[in-house]
Amino acid sequence: MSSRIAMPLEAQASALVSFLAQARHSLPLETALEICGSMRAAKEPPARSLKSGLARQNIEVKHTSCLKALAMMDGFEGHVSRPKPTWVVAQYTFDAPAVSPKVKSHRKSADATADLCTRLTEDLAGTKESPYARVVRNADYLEFIFIGEPQPGARYILACKNLDGSAAEAQEDQVLSAVERVRRVVEGQFRGWLDGAVKISRQKAGSLRLLKDGEPVAEGPESEILAACERDEEFELEAESLLRLPASTRRYQICHVGANGGEITPAEDTLVERMWRRLEAFYRFNEEDFSWFLSRRQKEEDEGRFQNDGIDTGRLVVALGNANIPVKEAVSKVGMSDEQWSAMMQTEEIPRQTLLKLSELLRLSSANELYFDSRNPVWIPVTGGEEIALWMQNFDHLHISVSGIAEGAPLAQRSRDQLRRLHHRKADPATLQAVLSEAEAAGLRLCATIGKQFVSDLPVARERLAMVGQLSFWDRKEIESMGPPQKTVDEDEGQPWTSMDDEYLERFNSVDMTVGDLIALQEEVARARRDGQEPGWETSTFASIRVFRGKPDSAHRSHTAMTRMTALSHLIETGALGVWLENSNEPGVELVPKNVLHAAARCRLIRIGNKPGFDVKTFRKLALELVVPE
Repeated sequence: MSSRIAMPLEAQASALVSFLAQARHSLPLETALEICGSMRAAKEPPARSLKSGLARQNIEVKHTSCLKALAMMDGFEGHVSRPKPTWVVAQYTFDAPAVSPKVKSHRKSADATADLCTRLTEDLAGTKESPYARVVRNADYLEFIFIGEPQPGARYILACKNLDGSAAEAQEDQVLSAVERVRRVVEGQFRGWLDGAVKISRQKAGSLRLLKDGEPVAEGPESEILAACERDEEFELEAESLLRLPASTRRYQICHVGANGGEITPAEDTLVERMWRRLEAFYRFNEEDFSWFLSRRQKEEDEGRFQNDGIDTGRLVVALGNANIPVKEAVSKVGMSDEQWSAMMQTEEIPRQTLLKLSELLRLSSANELYFDSRNPVWIPVTGGEEIALWMQNFDHLHISVSGIAEGAPLAQRSRDQLRRLHHRKADPATLQAVLSEAEAAGLRLCATIGKQFVSDLPVARERLAMVGQLSFWDRKEIESMGPPQKTVDEDEGQPWTSMDDEYLERFNSVDMTVGDLIALQEEVARARRDGQEPGWETSTFASIRVFRGKPDSAHRSHTAMTRMTALSHLIETGALGVWLENSNEPGVELVPKNVLHAAARCRLIRIGNKPGFDVKTFRKLALELVVPE
């Protein structure tokens, strides 16, 4: 069934009896109820299930007639009048706040799945790590969650929607087909693993349990069962002990465990054999132990990449009181220890996932009721109508306000309202410049920054942390200069600038450097540091040589990439790019978004003192123009 709101079983059975009567077939209502009830639990498509159910009653109907009957059973006049659902593909990174997710609608599930696989292939292209992911299945959407390197926190959503945007039930055969296609990309093309890819109906969905001599050994998805077999010294890995004996006499057995500790049933041999064949395929592509591969990915997930987010503990205490939830109960339900709760209350920092769990527990309208951006990003002066237009065009979520002592001033409020109206109309730069000029003549300054807030712009009912653009009018006397604070002062300008340096500068600018080059260099340096190499010039140099080895003019490309990344590092050190950056869990390391790397690849290098560098205003404008979803 695929109606927006499922019709009652009795109404569907009655509609089926009426439809068959029109075609001069007689079917008792009790039998119609049985057929409709069995269809809801069937794995096969509804039309096929209905046809086979009627055939058992010696009623032969065509496939097109079954489609029409199903439409009438769902409350539509016929199959043609039934609105067909759309399929929405969304892609975002849970850990990394981005400007907007990559969302696209398709009319067919096959086209949506192809889109998702194309995105996945592009994102994994060139990776040196085997990906590990798991799939979460719901009635109206699939979610593929990537854990650890090379895509920590990446999420791909395939959602089924009605024309009005409400959730539509996805057909089982389309869901299984989508999962299988993604599995072939992850496991076949990129030598990884996809948990949840075994063809288990949603009615049985829960977890798998491995029994040894009747005692539980491991429980979880397919990977946990196979890793436990591999780690067990008594398990005959080569002999395939799970399959070679009759099920009743096997020392090792696999069972389904229903959701929330439901019914336990033996797993079918076809499922077990498919798991085993997938493990064999993994070893054909990889030399590392499967259990080690899995534990490493899980460890990478636990380590995370980002520092904790800010939480307003005062609001939390009030919200717990209003909901009449004791602290001990809250600690238990969100999966924290007493020590972790105490540390959170003291530092006012919390993991993002835990913040969302708290928000859900307290039934808050938004996680923003507890959240605050602890980065304290700098405000940057906006210099013209063209720059205002860039902020308006490139941020799906943009707040326009008045700040500081200018709040309440009539002209500041009027200027804010003008910008809000122009934002909705997609105004031209000249009109925006007129508003800016009037405000500046009255002693106001328009500044911009990028804050973090939770927003709801995914095709599923879930909030995500987003980079939100903010424009605000300030009083010029209150904030004379909104430029970034100088964190370091470069006292050593190095050797005097020479004509040779001018020649090298031109050669650097002539190289067609891409963001992919800089991302590859960044990842190679990170890999070297994970392997224990000390950060510094030597580590970066050898990493650059490895990245560009075999490419035309590799030595010069390596030198250019190093120079551009050094110039970018200088901007970061001075605080000039503070609005874009995220603090990581590694001390002294900040995570750079893709649009900033785009700017680092494209911005023209100039002489800054006696070193190659970037002009701050030019670089910022490029970073703003090249805003992309993560």
